Amino acid sequence: MHRASDPAPRLRPTREADLPFVRELEQNPENTPFISQWTTEQHADAIRRSDREHWIIESDNGPLGYVIAYDLKAQDSGVYVKRTVVSRKGAGLGRAAMAEFLNHAYRNLGTDYVWLAVRPENERAQRSYQALGFQYTKRSERARECLAAGRDPENPNLLMIRYRDGQ
Repeated sequence: MHRASDPAPRLRPTREADLPFVRELEQNPENTPFISQWTTEQHADAIRRSDREHWIIESDNGPLGYVIAYDLKAQDSGVYVKRTVVSRKGAGLGRAAMAEFLNHAYRNLGTDYVWLAVRPENERAQRSYQALGFQYTKRSERARECLAAGRDPENPNLLMIRYRDGQ
């Protein structure tokens, strides 16, 4: 369990040398029901693109997971968290890493809101996001953002959003 006394996980930009770890974590049977599978080249493309961010979640003991986000502010669509994956479930790592990413998104990217899609059966993730202030939103209200992120607005995943001021 991630305790308040534990050092907060850090985010650092993913390097191509990290991609074997990323792919291994992505392909772990514990994760495959909740995330789509990307090729190594798709991850490398996300690292290189100026409108994408690919982060390794790490501690002093090494990598713990990763986060992928799309910076869609230029399209007036906030920041979209494409994927968050951690190696230890139920330890609070994902929540701590997402809190760190939210600080980055509001402080460094200057966005007014961060949004994501979560599979309806991923109740653990939903609870974690709600604890961080994410709220469910109607698909019709986010259609523009879905299109900007390359998502089908009719996708059955639940949409959640968190505004800078927590509203």
